[in-house]
Amino acid sequence: LIQLPDGKIVLIDGGNRGDWTFIDQYLSKQNISTIDYLIATHPHEDHIGSLPNVIKNYQIGSIYMPKAVANTKIYQDLLLAIKAKGYQVNTASAGVKLIDSKELKLIFIAPSSTGYDELNNYSAVAKLTYKSNSFLFTGDAEDTSEAE
Repeated sequence: LIQLPDGKIVLIDGGNRGDWTFIDQYLSKQNISTIDYLIATHPHEDHIGSLPNVIKNYQIGSIYMPKAVANTKIYQDLLLAIKAKGYQVNTASAGVKLIDSKELKLIFIAPSSTGYDELNNYSAVAKLTYKSNSFLFTGDAEDTSEAE
């Protein structure tokens, strides 16, 4: 969870399906009802498990996911939750800018390709820069993605 200086909220991934209660309680304690940017780094259960519930229970501004699919129940549940709320999925890929202002930038720097052997290499890697500080959120990107 990232709370930006302008008050907007970014949530990157949602842990396992069983983490939903913790996530919901934490977001509630932070008085969050809207998530402006929801990023699902890649479709493994330990990253998207609670996101169907997040989508069902919170207002979402924009959803970003890489062009990677999984033949799993949790991935299907995520897509159904997105569809049920009428949301669209934006592609998370290198060069996509979510925020690009003078002091605040949130940009995807990976994935750079569409033909990885390992699902982890499809991980949406986001770089957040605020003034002179930078943060890198890597999902489960592996050597191939890192080398790119």
